[in-house]
Amino acid sequence: MTWEMEHELLSVGTFFKEKRDKRTFYTIVDCFRTPRLRRVSLCMMYIWFSCAIGYYGLFLSIDRLVPNLALNVFINGALELIPCLISIFVVPRYGRKQPMIVFNFLGGFACILSCLVRGNTRPSAMGRTALTLIGRLSLTGSACSFFIWAAELYPTVMRGNGIGVCMFALRLGGVLAPQLLALGPYTFREFPVTVLGIIALGGVVAAYPLPETINVNLPDTLPEAENFGCKEAELRKSRDGLSLSSLTSVRMSHLSSQ
Repeated sequence: MTWEMEHELLSVGTFFKEKRDKRTFYTIVDCFRTPRLRRVSLCMMYIWFSCAIGYYGLFLSIDRLVPNLALNVFINGALELIPCLISIFVVPRYGRKQPMIVFNFLGGFACILSCLVRGNTRPSAMGRTALTLIGRLSLTGSACSFFIWAAELYPTVMRGNGIGVCMFALRLGGVLAPQLLALGPYTFREFPVTVLGIIALGGVVAAYPLPETINVNLPDTLPEAENFGCKEAELRKSRDGLSLSSLTSVRMSHLSSQ
């Protein structure tokens, strides 16, 4: 290693040390302080809440697939792999937003459709169970998308705070799901699942204001998060030229070739 390479590495290390020493510590309140982050936080909180209350509500309301309890748990767990495997191939290709919208819409629509299946016959019960199962698996696929999407929407300096806020909404949905199902005897049998379907469809509406994050430069700081998703900011960022990491890699490759 030549002295020029050592000097370059020392300069880069000094830059990141100064940047680390000057950083600002953020709290959960900062997730709602600026307009764009406030919109991201509120929309993502509702999406996580709708998925959690829908998933746990359908999980608790679905009938047994087989009489044996252990085999029933095994089948339900194995079926959860289907949306996860689909997301592995779909999310990297089509992004995070579109798969999440499709999964949430399919889950909400299946919930509402299951409420329209009336009757106490065996085919009717099997139809309701199948539609409820489709809704639950769809919400599982939605979770595979928005877990990644939420982490990429928040800037690096407060990504943990943002995920914590969304996780609060997720756990709140899990807590309220049994309480919603308890309203069935006091209203009508299809009321809880109908509400779950409407809430899941509301997650589709909440996803539209948020930008897609696939194949774009993710925000690192709070100002970058405020400009994230704006076409003008992206054009201005592209005109600024190479980033610091790109310049450093080019310089290092040039020095190593010498």
